[in-house]
Amino acid sequence: MKRLRVRAPAKVNLYLKVLGRRPDGYHDIETLFQAIDLEDELIIEPVTGRSVIEVPGRPDLETESNLVMRAIGWIESQTGSGISVKIRLNKRIPVGGGLGGGSSDAAATLVGIRELFELPIADENLARGASTIGADVPFFFKGGTAIGEGIGDCLTAVPLPIDSGFILVNPGFSVSTALVYREFSRTLTARAGKDKLRDVLRQCTALENLLHNDLQSVAEGLYPEIAKMRDALRETGLNNILMSGSGPTVFGLGEPEELKEVAERLSATWSCILARPLNRGIVIE
Repeated sequence: MKRLRVRAPAKVNLYLKVLGRRPDGYHDIETLFQAIDLEDELIIEPVTGRSVIEVPGRPDLETESNLVMRAIGWIESQTGSGISVKIRLNKRIPVGGGLGGGSSDAAATLVGIRELFELPIADENLARGASTIGADVPFFFKGGTAIGEGIGDCLTAVPLPIDSGFILVNPGFSVSTALVYREFSRTLTARAGKDKLRDVLRQCTALENLLHNDLQSVAEGLYPEIAKMRDALRETGLNNILMSGSGPTVFGLGEPEELKEVAERLSATWSCILARPLNRGIVIE
């Protein structure tokens, strides 16, 4: 019986500016996505009966609300027939960590099922469907480095060579993205003008001049542990430090050997993961 192994990478946001709240409740943003080599693994195989998801060690994720199951539902809506698969999801990306793990898993499900059943779903249609599942799901099809506009689903690939490695520091709890955005919205008295991220990139001569996240101060106010992680990273001598997405993961950039030493210092308190930038997205094996 044919089955597929799909690798679903995480992302960090090197830049995130919130421009305003939309009538549909989402927010318009300008962001810079960067795929990294921290990856979930999905094993997808056809079965008889209903589709099921297995997440070893995380039974709380084996629910219909999992974005993987929503991705299966979207494909069924497009084909007009049921899809019966078992998906074993080996989680390595922290859940609710601002690293896009759930979105990447959904994108991997869409691509994997299309490949497994040889479904005639065009890339453009798949991307449109992906954006209905989650704002940053479309990014993971190609990954690499990309500007995200709109709600993050309007993508433009950009060249941004990054020689540094990443250290990801995670406190072991999830944050509420909706709560972070809601609190941030209280500071938006009027719709902000575009910050013209492309201009920022053209003028940027050093990575530390690019790193920015509008949501970080709000998230730190709601979850003080985020500020503690940021301060701890700075005390190790790292300068390029930022929270990813709506948090709580904070990342730092540096040379691999330097980051290894930082991880050894901080791993007694928080989860520390070393990663490298990727120039790709999802991979089917």
